[in-house]
Amino acid sequence: MSQDSFILSAFDLNLWCSVLETRFTVDDLAALQAIIDADIDGDPDFIGFYSIDPGELNGINQRFKVGFDPASLNLPEIEVWLGRERKPLTTGRPLSRSHQFRAAADDNADQRVLNRAS
Repeated sequence: MSQDSFILSAFDLNLWCSVLETRFTVDDLAALQAIIDADIDGDPDFIGFYSIDPGELNGINQRFKVGFDPASLNLPEIEVWLGRERKPLTTGRPLSRSHQFRAAADDNADQRVLNRAS
């Protein structure tokens, strides 16, 4: 059975960068889909990035034995994001994902502004 790799990232909204990341493998995508099903209806292959709430993070930690704890950093404004690990570049170096998480955080911030204006 193949395993897919994912990355959880704690993104600091004040520093505007990832401050904690962990990679983990998933042997059952359906189990991960069950944990965050509201976010993935249009993306069953997990190509996008997903904002993870504390309940979803607890579910991921328990089901996949991740142990990701951004609260231990004691930082005031952290968002947790999930994304599929990308394949390395042909140079053999892993892709930098910080800019992708920043873009996702920007989209989320824009949505919060729109919700407040409504």
